[in-house]
Amino acid sequence: MNYLKICNFNIMSHSHSHFFFGDDSISESKEQYLNRYSTTFYIINTVIVNYNPIDILSLEEVTQESYDILNPLISTYYHIYVSEITSPSGLGTLLVTGFNKITFPDKDLIQDLTSDFQKFYNNDSKPYPCRSQIYEINLRGTTIIYSHLHAPGIPDDKIKTQYFSKVKEFINLRDKIHILCGDFNEERIDFLMSIFDQLKILDDDRVTSYHKFTKNETGLYTENDNKYKRVDHILLSPNLNIESYHTIYNSKHYGLGNHFNGIIGDGSVNPYYKYQNIWYPHVNIYGGYIWPSDHTLNVYNIEVPHKIISEGVAKKKSPKKKLAKKTS
Repeated sequence: MNYLKICNFNIMSHSHSHFFFGDDSISESKEQYLNRYSTTFYIINTVIVNYNPIDILSLEEVTQESYDILNPLISTYYHIYVSEITSPSGLGTLLVTGFNKITFPDKDLIQDLTSDFQKFYNNDSKPYPCRSQIYEINLRGTTIIYSHLHAPGIPDDKIKTQYFSKVKEFINLRDKIHILCGDFNEERIDFLMSIFDQLKILDDDRVTSYHKFTKNETGLYTENDNKYKRVDHILLSPNLNIESYHTIYNSKHYGLGNHFNGIIGDGSVNPYYKYQNIWYPHVNIYGGYIWPSDHTLNVYNIEVPHKIISEGVAKKKSPKKKLAKKTS
């Protein structure tokens, strides 16, 4: 049996922190978000060491400031791919995916399809920026399509359906082996499976995010009845299996552990807390954040059956095929 270990983490952009506070007039100070990103650095470093090897590392809501802090660490272990995304509001973030240099010693084993997908997606109207990275990777002879997604957060099923449907159309689920991972901004399993009906999803009751407020298209914030949701997912081809799954949301001075029960209670995954109508950093006695994001960090260990690997090796000398792209 072969394994592929994936770490996914939405690290919370400081340029989007007003979504956390539910108020466009409130944002983090530079000192606060740099401290928070430093905590993120130590957490990712600990995960890389404790869960070695992390074969694929995918991060959402990266900013240039957080990337400058994280890059010396992750570039040591990974071939790094960065995609810049600008939202209609003008707020820019980066999607970052790293492929372990030991697992993928040659960059020729990684084919970046992201720019092709962006062109394909934008052939139609563009209701929302396409926050996606898509790669064709060769894992010891087996071709896998890895899609790193950060889906629209606007509570509009029409927008979400168009986004997911374009991803599905581009990657062509009937071809090759697929893994889709990231922040889907959607907790309804049945909704996701109605689109990705040829895949299976990790259906787990552990929530992965804290979203106290939702901002609609008119700019109005409303407080959510259910603040804790499971919106970070992994979908995969039926012939792949999840051997283990770890959700992490409390640094415990960076001695990280697996949390089998998910997020429990207010403050578990909150970088800030509100007291007498003032927001304060949620830090430990050493000054580091208890947790630096409004999302959990998730580690998935995937079983890739030997039969698939063997078949991949047998076809290894065949010319590499690009994904067939359909036109609307």
